[in-house]
Amino acid sequence: MLVTRLECVPRTEVSVLPQMIAAGALLELSLPDLAEDVAREIHDNPALEGEVKWEQLWPRVHRGWWPRAREATPGAAEFDWLAAHAQPISLQDHLRQQLYTIDDAIQRKAAALIIAHINDDGYLTEPIGEIAELAGVRREVAVRALSEVRHFDPVGCGARSLHEALLTQLRDLAAEVEVPPLAEAVLAVCCGRPPTRDLVGMVSRELKVPRREIEVTLTFVRSRLTPYPGRAYRRQWPPEQASPRLLPDATVRDEAGRLVVEIPESRAIELRVAEAYRRLDEGFVRVSRYSRDPEVRHVRHQVALARAFIDGLRQRVATMERVTEAIVRRQAAFIRGGAGFLQPLTRKEIAEQTGLHESTVCRATKGKFVQLPCSELVPFSTFFDDALPTKTLLKQLIANEDPRAPLSDPQLVGLLQERGIQIARRTVTKYREKLRVPSAAERKAAMQLTVTASVA
Repeated sequence: MLVTRLECVPRTEVSVLPQMIAAGALLELSLPDLAEDVAREIHDNPALEGEVKWEQLWPRVHRGWWPRAREATPGAAEFDWLAAHAQPISLQDHLRQQLYTIDDAIQRKAAALIIAHINDDGYLTEPIGEIAELAGVRREVAVRALSEVRHFDPVGCGARSLHEALLTQLRDLAAEVEVPPLAEAVLAVCCGRPPTRDLVGMVSRELKVPRREIEVTLTFVRSRLTPYPGRAYRRQWPPEQASPRLLPDATVRDEAGRLVVEIPESRAIELRVAEAYRRLDEGFVRVSRYSRDPEVRHVRHQVALARAFIDGLRQRVATMERVTEAIVRRQAAFIRGGAGFLQPLTRKEIAEQTGLHESTVCRATKGKFVQLPCSELVPFSTFFDDALPTKTLLKQLIANEDPRAPLSDPQLVGLLQERGIQIARRTVTKYREKLRVPSAAERKAAMQLTVTASVA
């Protein structure tokens, strides 16, 4: 006789609810993408109504163009950037938004004047010597500022010739992709030469290289570089017509010595369940005979989606606020004093402090920006870059070097060690490349080229 015995065995399984997936997806969105997502939901779901107050999302900055205005006094008058700029955001405006990446105030002043003399194609229209004189700075300072501007987005703006524009883009691209070894030589041959029908043949004869290699290089140049770097920037209109490029996902204010965190979307995005749908839903719940009606089920489904979306937004705000406050507590000295005060910090530590999963902290900070009390917009990733103090000091050393005798990587190692930073030469090279600073030999050659061009 066959006997079957049934047993109940307890088992723990991890299941992910759809609401959790939706909340995670919302958390991962940057603020402009979130605003677009909200507008789409309002359009697609008649049970959801509300608006996005764009003016509440747009960053408010102190008077003075560059965000890194640490000299601005607390409580200085603020103005609405959007209201002051009803015109489309131009290439020059976009370049000015990146001036905060230049730490030196004098160099930043020169860079601002350089940007004012860049045309819509991205080319510098005035000699660098005249700009230095107008800015009241040494020529070397203006040259270094020009080098910084050329690596702003879009890369290559500020060039004075086609060769400079393409060469800057090429060297910037080399940090991300493999560049054909003949690329720089081909640019040197092509730029400044009169047009010819057989360009490949001309370059091949000049460099004594097979035509096939020249064809591969020219294909790369044509597909990845642009002769008009300024045109790579797409004009952006005020936010009621298109989302801006940089918006703070969180802001930090200094109120009487206390750092206060605010999430702009909490006051900018106002959503609710449409009154008519809410009443219908409540009425259907009380009357059970409606439960199988397809139209009733559709209405209730739309209401449920609306409420879930609103709850997801609330959860996003709460998570962003929780994570940002934990970061601000750990990096208060950096926020008040600058890069030299940055403390080592990992996302895992923030996860432990907040009780959130590490992946949630990653979603809350990935690709997002925070506005500091000085109005500077920095990516959240800055707070987790423990090498930032060293990179900042390295950048200062290079900025203050004699342009006629640039510091080599071994010399930079020695200077950093004198300041108590033990670092290997290969690490200095890696940091220098991440800062998009050319080698000593390249910096010297660029300086000589600048002097030669100005004399000519």
